[in-house]
Amino acid sequence: MPLPELFTNRPEPVAAPALAALAAHFRIEGTFETLPSERDQNVLITTRNGERFLLKIKNPADPPEMARFETEVLLRLEAAFPGLAVPRIIRAASGDTILSTHTLEGYRSVRLFSYIDGVPVAGVTASPPLRMSIGDTLGQLNRALASLDLRPPQRSIPWDFAQFVTLKPLADHCVDGELRNQALRLFERWEHSGFVHGSHPPIAGRLPQLLHNDFNPHNLLAKSPETNRVCAVIDFGDMASGPAIYDLAIASAYWLGEQEPLEAITQVCEGYHRHQPLTLEDIAALPLLMEVRLLATVLITRWRAQRTPQNRAYILRNEPNALAGLSTLASLPDGAVGGHLQRRLRIGS
Repeated sequence: MPLPELFTNRPEPVAAPALAALAAHFRIEGTFETLPSERDQNVLITTRNGERFLLKIKNPADPPEMARFETEVLLRLEAAFPGLAVPRIIRAASGDTILSTHTLEGYRSVRLFSYIDGVPVAGVTASPPLRMSIGDTLGQLNRALASLDLRPPQRSIPWDFAQFVTLKPLADHCVDGELRNQALRLFERWEHSGFVHGSHPPIAGRLPQLLHNDFNPHNLLAKSPETNRVCAVIDFGDMASGPAIYDLAIASAYWLGEQEPLEAITQVCEGYHRHQPLTLEDIAALPLLMEVRLLATVLITRWRAQRTPQNRAYILRNEPNALAGLSTLASLPDGAVGGHLQRRLRIGS
């Protein structure tokens, strides 16, 4: 099957004594709590005085250059855009930003991050101000990422739009009935639209740039469940390259399950439009890109849940939203999304 080992294995967690030894390299002592995660081991460290840090031990199947790349991106963002609320890299006593530990599965990179207090937006009551804040936050982040002269290392990552065609075999294993038919039709539309493996779509004026590539409600934090604003963005482990509209498609897609889906995605796009003005070509591409992201979510997470059933609940946390969004897109007439956005955002008028 097409998914690489990185997305199907579940390495044994590093035990407490080894965690304490790793934390000592950063001159930190405290209690350790392993947090839910998909591929890596994330450990919350709480010191005696209440400070908190996130120790991330990468999956051994992840190329070492990816950890170096992610670290470099975060360091540059901190230096050039200190106002962006993203995780900060904590250096070890040696000055190193990345350490390594040897486990039975192989060498794993180790990094320490600042811990950002907040609750995932997925657990916050949805509102127009919240959705506009999501678009606003993404617009600012996209502008910052576009200024970095960096491109991610080549690797097999099924979340990359440019690699979507590699997921086609999963349609026979993970979905059935009308959803399978919708999936097969989508792959055909994708292959005939100019989107092919290793390239990007003909979206006028949009050059490939660095993308967060996973701007879903679980990777956005708010101060509290009652807050209507995003306070931070986390998880830069799936970064990819492509037109910025990819990130907006991801951010918008997970709101298609709302009672008024066109209004919901318009609010996200409105916040984004303030920082990254959208074009007619952008909004024409959005419906297909959103559908691709939602189908990829269903295919990848179902496949991974089959391979690692012990982590099933966490892996499938985005599936309900994805299925609701696919149902919405299937029910909308052609041109409904683009027409609504064009009118509300006054694009091309």
